[in-house]
Amino acid sequence: MIAARMTMSVLPEKRLEMLQTLRSMIGLFEREPGCLSHCAFCDILDENRFCILETWKNREDLDRHIATDRFSALLGAKSLWCEP
Repeated sequence: MIAARMTMSVLPEKRLEMLQTLRSMIGLFEREPGCLSHCAFCDILDENRFCILETWKNREDLDRHIATDRFSALLGAKSLWCEP
């Protein structure tokens, strides 16, 4: 099993847009082959900080996920982030 975590701090005025982006992708990611779990969280101390936690059967499944257009779209949302 492979665990992966991605943390993002978003601009306060882009928080809702980031929430919508994450909500639209979670179900899609969970249906990918090899995905054991895929969750998004909001930091309780900083509402503009999000964390995505994923678990995959193996490295090949994670690599396939990273190569998808959906994952690229998530990375494309980096214009909403405070930090690259």
